[in-house]
Amino acid sequence: LWLIVTAQAKLGDIIGGVERMDAQFGKIGDRFDTRLTLTAEDVEKVLEGRILQKKDDRVPDIRSFYHQYEGKLAVLSTLPGASRDLAPMNADEFTADTPFLPYHPTLIQAIFGSVQRSAATGFGVNPEARSMIGMAQGVLSDPDNGFVDGELGRTVAIDMVYDRIVVDLPLQDKQEIEKVPDQLPGYRELDQRVLKALYLLQSVPWIAVTPNTLAHALIRDFRTEKVGTLTADVEESLRRLQAARYVVPKEGDVWEFLTGAKKSFEEEVSGVTVRQIDLRREARRMLGEVLRPVGKLNYKRGMRS
Repeated sequence: LWLIVTAQAKLGDIIGGVERMDAQFGKIGDRFDTRLTLTAEDVEKVLEGRILQKKDDRVPDIRSFYHQYEGKLAVLSTLPGASRDLAPMNADEFTADTPFLPYHPTLIQAIFGSVQRSAATGFGVNPEARSMIGMAQGVLSDPDNGFVDGELGRTVAIDMVYDRIVVDLPLQDKQEIEKVPDQLPGYRELDQRVLKALYLLQSVPWIAVTPNTLAHALIRDFRTEKVGTLTADVEESLRRLQAARYVVPKEGDVWEFLTGAKKSFEEEVSGVTVRQIDLRREARRMLGEVLRPVGKLNYKRGMRS
């Protein structure tokens, strides 16, 4: 009798502190001597083999299309602000992954893992093959995304990924983003897309999210859209969102979406009025702290006595 059990994630990845309950879970785990774990590379192979595999008669056209737009694709092959090396762009990678970009599987898995770890319940999106396949199927089959007819040139944007996993996100953050069209003065469609992408990208610790980062992540058709133009539009969107306290700028042109408690804190701080007399009093106190180790100095005729 063979008993085969599949799981979408390791217990240790979705339940914090499971190692401390080894006496309970060990009895279950010991029943399965052979364990096969999918790595990030395996997940990408599954995606390419099951969801993104191209028909043989289309491959020459796809490769020809790549060479026609090789310059634009070279610009999109990197993600500004990422401190890790990501998958390179070439004809083979483009043919295998389009309409995803070659670095998308690694990035999306990192997003899924970060969202999972930040979930208050300890459960959330998992980064294994079945969830990645479900996400890819959902993105490609959604008629609003424009992939149904198989037209070359359109690419997956990160806000499309947000739409597929929104049910797993914290309720408060999800509601903040959903209310943007009704509450943001001068709202434009790009504003909500910017928030969705910023929310996901800032969860990855090795990405510093700048307007240029967001522009790269939000490109939907590299034949007609230009990164420079979209970057300028993203900057305007961020200023509108900042005025409404949805986002705040950080050092180095990095931006952050204010989640939950952070937004409450920012609103409390913005509501505090500081009087000039309080500022002067605090300045004297701080100056006194700095000069205290020096002690008193007596001068006579410009010379220290």
